[in-house]
Amino acid sequence: MASIRFRNSRHEAQVRRKGHAPLSKSFSSKTAAKKWIQAVETDMERGEFKPRIDLTVGQLIKRYQTEVVPKQRAHQSTLVRCRRLRRELGKIRLSDLSPAHLASYRDERLKSITPSTLKRELSILSAAINTPIIDWGIPIPANPVRATRIPKYDDSRDRRLKQGEEQKLLAVAV
Repeated sequence: MASIRFRNSRHEAQVRRKGHAPLSKSFSSKTAAKKWIQAVETDMERGEFKPRIDLTVGQLIKRYQTEVVPKQRAHQSTLVRCRRLRRELGKIRLSDLSPAHLASYRDERLKSITPSTLKRELSILSAAINTPIIDWGIPIPANPVRATRIPKYDDSRDRRLKQGEEQKLLAVAV
């Protein structure tokens, strides 16, 4: 159900729908308010509505650090990566986080780290975004990490045994 009321020389539009949090927004004209109501209701009916979440990526990662990371086995290295993610992406609103932000972060980080390290960082961010969806009941529409291209990396080793190393290994093994 939608309503428009005139308040403080502005038109305040309000949309209330079952299964969604109430939304309101102020406009200078009644027509703009009606257009906004129609757009929001259409998106809600189609299931395409993305609620504005005031939570930032930094706040999300901080909560993830305190509630989830301490229970993990490799929590020290995860904490270091979380701090990096908070420093780089922390000010972005979670509802505004897009694959474009992550692609920019990816390109910048690949100048100084290997693809495998980047993959670890992005998997932590992905887990931090999935946790509120599953465990905390925060309605995040989609995980943008899934829509970000992560470069492939070669996991194989290049090093060969130097002269004499094989003999030393065999001597120690016996």
